[in-house]
Amino acid sequence: MSNGSLVPRDIRESEQVSKAKDRAAREFSRFEDGWLALTWHLARAPEELGVAYLKGYRLHKFAGVAGENPIPAIMIIFGIKDDVVEIIKMQIYEPEDVDYDFL
Repeated sequence: MSNGSLVPRDIRESEQVSKAKDRAAREFSRFEDGWLALTWHLARAPEELGVAYLKGYRLHKFAGVAGENPIPAIMIIFGIKDDVVEIIKMQIYEPEDVDYDFL
């Protein structure tokens, strides 16, 4: 289910997420490719991503792409409210090293 509009939702992120993005961009040259794909989908159909986690929040893992120039796996916790998706926590992993115990 979408927000009933072709207008994408705003994406907001916590300070932790902003700092994690900065670290990830320094470590993975293709981090931005994965982040853009993830946030594009989040802005348009967040209900389709992840599983219910905490009351009002969802947990989602973007698997990433392994290889010589990898896109990292990105795990996020996010909430949906009206026309806003708020990402409150994020963890980055090598695509093959996803750790579900980061929470």
